[in-house]
Parts: sequence; C-alpha cells; structure tokens
Amino acid sequence: MNIKVERNASCPCGSGKKFKKCCIVDERIVVSDTSWQKIRETEGKLVEGFLRPWVISVAPDLIKHAWDDFWFGEVDLLPKELHESIAVQLFEDWFLFNWKPHDLKNMHLTEIEEGFPVALQYLQKKGHTLNEYEKRFIKEICQTHFSFYVVIDVTAGKSLTLKDIFLKSTILVKELQASNTLKIGDIVFARVLSIDEQSICVGILPMIIPSHFHTELLDIRNAMIDDVGDLNSNKLAHELEDSMREILLEFLEEMLDPPEPRIHNTDGDPVVLCSLFYSLNCSVEETCKALLPMALSKKLDDFISDAKKNKKTGMISKIELPWIKRGNQKHKHWETTLLGNIAIEKNKMTIDTNSENRAKKAEKLIARYLGDKATFLRLKKQTPHQASKQKSKGKTKGQPTSALTPELMPPEVMAKIKEHFHQHWVAWLDLPVPALNNLTPRQSTATEAGRERLEALLLDFERKNINADSLLKIDVGWLRKQLGLI
Repeated sequence: MNIKVERNASCPCGSGKKFKKCCIVDERIVVSDTSWQKIRETEGKLVEGFLRPWVISVAPDLIKHAWDDFWFGEVDLLPKELHESIAVQLFEDWFLFNWKPHDLKNMHLTEIEEGFPVALQYLQKKGHTLNEYEKRFIKEICQTHFSFYVVIDVTAGKSLTLKDIFLKSTILVKELQASNTLKIGDIVFARVLSIDEQSICVGILPMIIPSHFHTELLDIRNAMIDDVGDLNSNKLAHELEDSMREILLEFLEEMLDPPEPRIHNTDGDPVVLCSLFYSLNCSVEETCKALLPMALSKKLDDFISDAKKNKKTGMISKIELPWIKRGNQKHKHWETTLLGNIAIEKNKMTIDTNSENRAKKAEKLIARYLGDKATFLRLKKQTPHQASKQKSKGKTKGQPTSALTPELMPPEVMAKIKEHFHQHWVAWLDLPVPALNNLTPRQSTATEAGRERLEALLLDFERKNINADSLLKIDVGWLRKQLGLI
C-alpha cells in the first residue's frame, strides 16, 4: 500500500530530518505498516507543527535555559560541530517531553509554568487543537525514559532489536536508517516509545557508544540498584533522569578525548614500541651468525631463503631474524614467545620490540654477542597511542606491511599462527578475566549476573571482529558453544 508522506513531515526512516531533506523520492514512500507510519508522522507533526512553534512564540529564551540544563552547564566541553546534530536528534525531544522548567522568576513568562514538561503544558492549554491520538502520544512519551541500549540483532533497512542495559528488557524497534549503520554490540543512548505494538526511537544520541562501555554500564546499573532499589521506567524517567545524562556526559568526554589505553605484553610490561639503532663494523652474514642464539637457532640456512642478496657478489645485503625466547610467563602452553625483530643491513642494524624492559635486555644481548662490532646509536620509543596518531597523519608511509597480513605469509606459517590463536582461546576459557570480575569465562556461566557480563564481553568481541584483520577475528560462535551459551 502506498501512503502519501507530506514533504514537511518527519521522515519515516527515523533520521529526525524532514522527509523533503531525507528519503524523498517523487514525494512518495512505500510503507507497509500503517500503524508505524502513524506514530512517526504524529511525532513530526507534534514537534514541528505545534510544540516548537508554540515555545518559540511564548518563551523564546526557554530553549537556551534547557540547553544549559541538559549539559549541566558544561556544554563548552562538546565540539561545536556536534551541537547541531545533538540538538536536533536528542536534545529537542528531551526538552519538549522530559525537561521540567524551573527558576523562571526572572524570565517574566506567562504561558510557561515550572515543574512539568513543556508538552504536557501545551496539552493542558492547547489540547483542543489536537486529536485523540496526538493527545495519547504526548501523555505516553512523557512517561518514557532515556537509557543505554545495546544492539543485539539487526535487520538492515528494517529494524533493530535493542536491550535496555538498565532494565534488562528487550524490544524490537523499527528504524530504517539506524538499522543500516548500527551493528550488533553497538550501544546507543535513546528513548523508545511504544504505541499499539509499534516501537520507535524518539530522541537518540547521533553517536555510537563503543561496545567496550557495556561492562562499565553493568557496574553503574548495579551500583544504582544498591542505592535506590530495583529499577523501572518510572524511576529512570523521573528520579534518575539527571543521573542518566551525567553518565552520558562522562562517556562523551571519554569518547571525544579517550585516555591512552593500558596495554601490556605477555611479560606483564606496559607496551611501548621501541626501536634500537646500531652501526656495524662487520658483515651482514657475520652479524647474523653471531645473533642466531637470539633466534633460538644454530643454522644460518634457516633464514637465508628470505634474505636479500647483492646481485653481483651474491653476498647477503639484508636479512631479518626473529628474537625469540622459550616458554611464556602468561600462557603456559606456549612453547616460545616472539620478543621482537632484528633487521640487519650493511653497516647498520635495527631491533624492534614492544617494551622498555625488552629493549634493555636486547641491548645487553647485543653487547654480549657482538661486543665492539656493534655501536649503539639511539633508542626510539612510542606508545601505541602515539604510533596510531602518527599513522593516521600518514607519517608511516613506506613502512613494512603488518606481519599478520595473511596474503604475505606461507601456508605453513598461516597454519601455525591459526593454531597459536586457537590455543590462546582454548586457554582463555579457564583464565580469570578482569571484565568478568576476575572469574573465568566458564565460571561466569554459573550465575545470571556472570552470564550477563560474559554476553557483554562476547558482543564486544563480535563488534570488534567487523574491523579486524581476518587472521585476528575471534570465533565468537565457537566460544559460545564451548561455554554452553548456544
């Protein structure tokens, strides 16, 4: 059934924009669900046709007052480019349906009262201009709450299945545009309105909250329950409404200026990318032979096939050795641990490793095996965060491709790496995990709270798989099967 959508109506895709500025095609759109269309059109008609014009006419300064309230007076923390999108997609709906005007004495307003939402005040004073469905829309939306929802299923172009992290409830929401951008594991800050078995988002943060915030939200929710008792929609909409926005503001600050991640290698050292530079007064082949113990090898032939040779003399001009040790402090099933890479060329050598402790150890080993044949020049250090920022600015052009690029590896090496990762995840099932309150994944399945945290962690894995190299993707389905979750 084809239904006419007015040009100035809210677009049925859920973008928050007018239809004429969004999905208009010959000024018509095919909508098979008339009740969903009705709720979307009512939202646009009320906001744009009645509520916003009325507020602007009777209290033009009220919006700024509410905007300051929304951000607890800290709006300057937000980049200006985000102001408009947040104002349109989130703030306006909060202002009209949630915010309770206050401290109005000096504003000399006659139409606006303190203590209850603007939309309810319009209903009280101008309700005769609305039909019964519009009146119902206002009454019901003013009782809804904003919350943090995790996406647990997506039907692209049609709908999202959202789980309210604070209420533990699940709901199917029809969102045409959002369902094309959100992925399983993403978190959104939004309000969901349900009328006549139709659910839509009315007010949504135009930013995806990363999936790793999920377990932190579980901790916040549990602390909130300890403080005020069991949660429900009414508490979140009224008693705890400020608290929900305070959480949002804290998350936004972290998202816009993220702290440098704390990453440790398997020795427990903080990851610092270190490069040691040396000058050499011996041949490439002589240097390589002297350093074979660092590669746990006795034969130069093990590395000759990948070496570069001078076309005229046949002598080795460049060769790389892995720096390896036996065993692993963290993963007892590992036979060896890769500590770094040694690149040897004519008259120079570079050693790359991932911690300052390993760099110091490398320096001692070079002194032992090469003595005065190698002269230390300098040490370059970078945190992963600094390296990532440098890469994003294009300063790493010309550096070698990641060693984990599958198409550059021989099949036998690929097989060994895959087996290595598989063994890591086999062991992970029985290792304490900080995100699981230091329980193992298997132990976490024993309680409802443990399973919830475990599921949050697995959703985070699924979300990160989307952008991960194929070799680094986690087989989440296999993990769920091993843990008895499917």
